[in-house]
Amino acid sequence: MTEIRIQKYIRDLTGISLRRTEELISSGRVVVNGVKAVLGLKIDPDNDDVVVNGLVIKGEKQIEYVMLNKKSGYMTTRYDPNNPKTVYRLIPDKYAHLVPVGRLDIDTEGLLLFTNDGNLVYRMTHPKFEVEKEYYAEISGLLTPSEKSEIEKGIRTDNFRTSPAKIGIIRSTNSQTRLNITIHEGQNHEVKRIFGYFGHKMMYLKRVRVASLKIGELKPGQWRILTSKEISELKNIN
Repeated sequence: MTEIRIQKYIRDLTGISLRRTEELISSGRVVVNGVKAVLGLKIDPDNDDVVVNGLVIKGEKQIEYVMLNKKSGYMTTRYDPNNPKTVYRLIPDKYAHLVPVGRLDIDTEGLLLFTNDGNLVYRMTHPKFEVEKEYYAEISGLLTPSEKSEIEKGIRTDNFRTSPAKIGIIRSTNSQTRLNITIHEGQNHEVKRIFGYFGHKMMYLKRVRVASLKIGELKPGQWRILTSKEISELKNIN
């Protein structure tokens, strides 16, 4: 019989950090053989039953992929003392061990992927892979042809630089422009800063696609598990 500490066992099979594992144990969300686990407990992986957030943990690492249509007002973080509304309130507790792939600002809606697939997280977030992220945006004022051209070529200033982007105008008036913008970087508040550079205020922003994964008909606050086809396509990012 080979015993292993409960923290390491959960980490190895789910991919979540030891710190988060300890939090789950301390909060009573880990049960071993029907009894709430304690920190430092040693288990026998072959004979003991381990349940985390109602999900049985057994055998090889279980890789999971969950897509959320994030609602405005929710923070992409596990905990914030000043705002209890985090994205983890929008997905079931059994997926609390998953990590978000990238971030969305508190007032931005749209596609947010959660997973414990470390390799996929790396490929989707590292700049060298240039993974496309498409947004639907509504900005104040008229986006001029020269502004559109500069954004598509990439903005270059002493304090702000962006890579080339793609813009598709949906509707444009003197008071408002509706458009789709595709970028492949992950700078903080990048889309807002791009249009703010030209004096346009962001009125609404929603991420609708990451790589081949599209938000589709998923309503704000709703989530679903990825299909095998979607997972396969994401794993082909290179």
